[in-house]
Amino acid sequence: MNQTSVLADPAAAPGQWRLLAGIVQNPAQAFRQIAARPRSLLPLSLIVAGTALLYLWYYGWVDFAWLRERLLDQLATPGNREAALKAVTRPLMLGSSIAGAMITLPLSYLLLALYFHGVGKLRGLGIGLRQWYALVVWSSTPALLVLLSGAVQILAASAGRLEPSQLDPLSLNQLLFHLDVGHAWVGVLDSVDLGSFWKLALLAIGYKTWSGDRWPVSAAVAWAPAALFYGVWIAVKAW
Repeated sequence: MNQTSVLADPAAAPGQWRLLAGIVQNPAQAFRQIAARPRSLLPLSLIVAGTALLYLWYYGWVDFAWLRERLLDQLATPGNREAALKAVTRPLMLGSSIAGAMITLPLSYLLLALYFHGVGKLRGLGIGLRQWYALVVWSSTPALLVLLSGAVQILAASAGRLEPSQLDPLSLNQLLFHLDVGHAWVGVLDSVDLGSFWKLALLAIGYKTWSGDRWPVSAAVAWAPAALFYGVWIAVKAW
C-alpha cells in the first residue's frame, strides 16, 4: 500500500478546520484525507499553545501560598521540608509546565510517529514519517477537550484554590480514585483520562485505515506503545 492508494485525490482533502470536525464525525474518512495532505500545524498549535496558555492562566490565578502548603503537606517530610519549600516556586512550576507543553508534547508525538514509521517499513506500507506524524497529532486532538475542561475547572473554582491535578477532571484519579499527590499511584492515574482512550481509538482507526489490517492487528499495533509504557511504569511502582 502507498499513500495514493489511501486517497486517490489529494485535492479533495478539506481544510484543517473541517478535519477537526471530521475526526469526530467520520475518523476513517478524515484519516484518508490526512494521508493525502499530511498537514498537522493547526492541531499541533492548538494543543501546544492551549496547554501552555492554560498553565499560564492557572499559575497566574491560583492562590500560590495555599497551593505550596498543600503540596508540602502531601509531599514533604520534616527532614526535607526546607529544601522542598525552595523548590516549590511559582516560576519553577510554571516554567516546567510550559516546557512540557512546548518541548515534551511535540517530542512525544515524534517518538510515536517514529514507531509507526518503523512498523510501516516492516509492513511495506510506503507511508512516510510526515504522514505518521500527522496521524499521531490528529489522533491527539481529544486533548483539546481536556484543555477545555481545565478552563471550566478554573472558572468554577473559588478563591484561587485548585490543585494542578484538578485541571483534568476527566482523569481516572479525579473521576474514580481521588488520591492525594503523595500517593504512590497518583501519577499513573492522573496521566490517564477519557481523552487518552479516545486517542487510542483514533490511533487504531487511523492505522487500520492506512494499513488495511484487521481490527485485532490494528489495535495491537496502535496500543502497543501505551501498553509497554504503562506496563513498565506499573511494574516499577509495584516492585
